[in-house]
Amino acid sequence: MTLTPQYAEVNFTRVTPLVHTDVITGLDVCVRKPYIATCSLDKSVKIWDYSTFVLKVSKTFSESLLSLSMHPRGHILLIGFSTCVKLLNIFTDDLQPFKVLPISPCTVCSFAHGGHMFAVAKMNIVEIYSSVNFQLVSLFKTHLDMVRSMCWTDNDARIVSAGRDGAIYEWEVLTAKRFSENVVKGCSYSSIVLDGKNIYAVGSDQAIKEINDSVITMDLACGMVPMTQITMTHSSRIMFLGLSDGRIRSMRFPLTDPPDWIELNGHCAAIRGLRVTCDDHYLISSSEDTSLIVWQILDRHLIGQTRVAKPYTAEVLVLPPDVEKKDNTIRGLELRAEELQSEIPYQVLQKDITYNEALHTKLIQFFAEVELLKEVNMLLTKEQKALEEAFMKSVGKLQKKYEDQSEIIETQNKQLLMAEFGKYQELKDKDTRMKKEYRRKLDELDRRIDITNHKLKMAYDLRNKKVCPFVYLCVGRLSTCLFIIVVSSSSIGRSVVYDFSREWEEMKRQIEEDNDTRIMDFLTVLFDLKQ
Repeated sequence: MTLTPQYAEVNFTRVTPLVHTDVITGLDVCVRKPYIATCSLDKSVKIWDYSTFVLKVSKTFSESLLSLSMHPRGHILLIGFSTCVKLLNIFTDDLQPFKVLPISPCTVCSFAHGGHMFAVAKMNIVEIYSSVNFQLVSLFKTHLDMVRSMCWTDNDARIVSAGRDGAIYEWEVLTAKRFSENVVKGCSYSSIVLDGKNIYAVGSDQAIKEINDSVITMDLACGMVPMTQITMTHSSRIMFLGLSDGRIRSMRFPLTDPPDWIELNGHCAAIRGLRVTCDDHYLISSSEDTSLIVWQILDRHLIGQTRVAKPYTAEVLVLPPDVEKKDNTIRGLELRAEELQSEIPYQVLQKDITYNEALHTKLIQFFAEVELLKEVNMLLTKEQKALEEAFMKSVGKLQKKYEDQSEIIETQNKQLLMAEFGKYQELKDKDTRMKKEYRRKLDELDRRIDITNHKLKMAYDLRNKKVCPFVYLCVGRLSTCLFIIVVSSSSIGRSVVYDFSREWEEMKRQIEEDNDTRIMDFLTVLFDLKQ
């Protein structure tokens, strides 16, 4: 891929430490330092600080790495290669081999608890070497197939080995005698752990075996998933199992039947390594999926109690060239410090002279600028006074002009006011005359209305006088008819009564219509008079 010119100078910085890219084949934890050592089929070795989760050292080799063990003091690393076994010094930022043993292939290796010996497994042969003179101490050739796991007893007097042949042997290191043995045909052991005189082993039969004095005292089935690793806390309170599917089981110790466990999910491939730190704070697990996980161990029986952390050593190994280089650097810095001590007074004097000259120049410039500012200030003061005088004159003229205009406007306003007042008096007199005329007309109208009312009343009374005799006549005739009806009930009497009733209704209707007409005429006359 070709980068364009604008991206050609881009620099990339690694954010996370470089991890393994292939199966992790070896895992070990240091006793005197918070270090984790791992090796992988990617031909690299890495040392991590689990207290700060920082990668301390990383180195890549030219051949495959099969196994690994770290010295208890944390300054030597034992690595089993496909062609040999190498012991390497651990420096601050590098690993340097100092001893090579022609053992191949080394599938398992382990330092003793005291660090004075180490064991290596070459297929089915176990060899014990001294860490002081690197001489062979013991040799064991009893296994029929490859050795998969080894453990030292607490006093380093015996070592226990387990292999694919289903055999577990316990050897006395110095005499090379077999102390105990147990063979289970058809079972391929993958890992063992010791607790006092008891040996706990897991393998292809999906069970945990407890062996004491060559006898299986407990055979505890734990499901259908094969177990690949087993380890235990130093306090012998919790046992951990690594499964072939990547799960980790935490079991309370001593074991019970049926077993009770808690499963932890973190890996997605078979567990290849399980280690507990010396203070029982962390569980370290590695897997074929190239991952390394640090688990914190929480024991509910220890909650509320203060854990006393074991002190770690702080010393590190340094190569003589590095020490010489550091000494040369220190000597050079000391010489430079002496030179600076002799040069500093002269440099201070020179700087004082330079600063004094610069200060004198600045003072001269300052005083010149002050004089210039004074002159400018005087000119500005004179200009300000001239402007104030001109402003006062202008204000006087404007004030006089305003007073003249005010007098003219006041005179005009008085004249307009007098003219308007005259108009007001005229309108007031006219209004008074109109009111008198209007009142006269109203009095005349009231008089006419009274006359009209009197006439109408007289006409109405006269009409009533004309109608009353007729009414009286009708009443007399009605009395006569009623008498006739009482005297005779003939058809003639009924006809007379009917005719009289109809005549009476017609006369009544005519009188009412005449009265309504007269009332309307009277109201019309009154309305016209009001208008």
